[in-house]
Amino acid sequence: MDYIIREKKSQPQSRRYFTKETEAAIVKYNNSSDSDERSKIYERHIHWPFYKLTENIIHTFKFYHTEVENLEDLQHEIMTFLLDKIHLFDPAKGAKAYSYFGTIVKRWLIVYNQKNYKKKL
Repeated sequence: MDYIIREKKSQPQSRRYFTKETEAAIVKYNNSSDSDERSKIYERHIHWPFYKLTENIIHTFKFYHTEVENLEDLQHEIMTFLLDKIHLFDPAKGAKAYSYFGTIVKRWLIVYNQKNYKKKL
């Protein structure tokens, strides 16, 4: 998946990375039962927005008390966690995908940061 990130970083980027198309792709991903189709949907439409979401939340809220040397390793952990929880997103409950996954990331990072901060003391 690193090739997706390298490719996207080399292109001029819009400020909007998590769009309605991303939300529609998440719904399509959840409704699909074919693993090949799900893999393609994730690669093309979900991986980059998840990457940018995690990057922005880490830097905006300054979650820097980590066990990892490189913040991209932390992002990978978070994205794995999000992929594990993606099936729980239900647009019928009224939440938008961006706020739903942003909240999950922030809560995960708060717990992760608290554990690592205690280790440093």
